[in-house]
Amino acid sequence: MSGAPLPPSTKRDERLDGYKGLLILFVVIGHAIEILRFPGTSLSVYLAIYAFHMPAFLLIAGALTRARRPADELVETARRLAPPYLFGVVGAALIRLAESGTLSVSFFPPPWTLWFLLTLATLRIASSLIGANNVALVVAILVGVLASIVTLPAELSLGRSASLAIFFLIGVRLRAPRLLALVERIGALGGVVLALLGIALAGATLVAFDLPRSALYWREAMVVVTGDPLQAIVISFALHLAALAASLGLFACFIRLPRPSLLALLGRETLAIYLGHALLLSALRPTLRTLTLNGAEVPVAITLLAAVVLLLPLIAQRSLRRLASRLHNTVRA
Repeated sequence: MSGAPLPPSTKRDERLDGYKGLLILFVVIGHAIEILRFPGTSLSVYLAIYAFHMPAFLLIAGALTRARRPADELVETARRLAPPYLFGVVGAALIRLAESGTLSVSFFPPPWTLWFLLTLATLRIASSLIGANNVALVVAILVGVLASIVTLPAELSLGRSASLAIFFLIGVRLRAPRLLALVERIGALGGVVLALLGIALAGATLVAFDLPRSALYWREAMVVVTGDPLQAIVISFALHLAALAASLGLFACFIRLPRPSLLALLGRETLAIYLGHALLLSALRPTLRTLTLNGAEVPVAITLLAAVVLLLPLIAQRSLRRLASRLHNTVRA
């Protein structure tokens, strides 16, 4: 392992933003289904999304990570991720205060979806320390095996960071150009087959080992569920392989399709959407869980809810950015 700077990253490709936009759309849909308590057959859609969406996000995040020295990465990670993390923690505390009348602030462990920011920060800093070589990949695999059989502290989301490290490191190792070249070689038809096989493998693993859907959350050591370390490693390997296949397969399909500018826009604003939609859903949860949905109401409710909690943070982010720009220009004038 080496603390030397990573190889320089090349110019960003808009197709990566488009794929991130597609992934954040899946995230919002998945959480909308969860808040509505999995009505009807939407549980199958939910499980298909959860089979790969966060590993895919980390794969892309790794591919887009710029080469920095560890000290510089620490500063940049804190600059980019600490403010939204603090905003999310305070927002979650205020929502709990409005619901229960009790002020309860939880920085560690993080509220609901904020685990991803901790995991991303951990993996960015770790990759700057160990580099992007084959040794780093071996370390990530060993750490993943460890996370499947040992319960790591939840306060800093270490279990999820260890479980998902391999996806981030694969992205860092490939970088954006090689990742794009790889999915181009897979092709559209190969991508469809690979994505379906990945999702099918995840589903078959859940059924074969009688696992709860929480096995796809990457939250706890698999040995807690199975009680057998060897079985835990086998399950973890199968779910990792399924997530990687589905992530690459879906990306291979996506880059062959016309890419609406809206998806690229969503991809550039994933942080605001990820943070904002979670706070909105948390605030709406008590009301939404009183609903009883049947038949055709289910997809309509999921679509409307997902659209609202996706677009509102996007509109707010862009409005604030324009306001800040106008204030800046006014001050300079």
